[in-house]
Amino acid sequence: MKGTGETGQTRRQRLNSHRFNIKHGNTDVPVAANFCSNTHSIKDLQVSVLKGNFKTQQERKEWEFKLMRKFNTLNCGLNRDRSLMSRYDFN
Repeated sequence: MKGTGETGQTRRQRLNSHRFNIKHGNTDVPVAANFCSNTHSIKDLQVSVLKGNFKTQQERKEWEFKLMRKFNTLNCGLNRDRSLMSRYDFN
């Protein structure tokens, strides 16, 4: 299952955060909830950086939403909401 996320953290920090949430069963976080409700192990977790070097947080969040739409992770993935872009109707 795929998910798209943005962060101001380094890749290592973000991956460690996902690992921590999975290990401690924090089901409030979509990635951990998926791992805790399925037969996944931490070895199944993969993270890829698709874009970086954003000038602003707004630009980063806009790209996150573009990628959510491109990979259809709102309807068929880990993304639960449109975060910053929730006020817009893109259907």
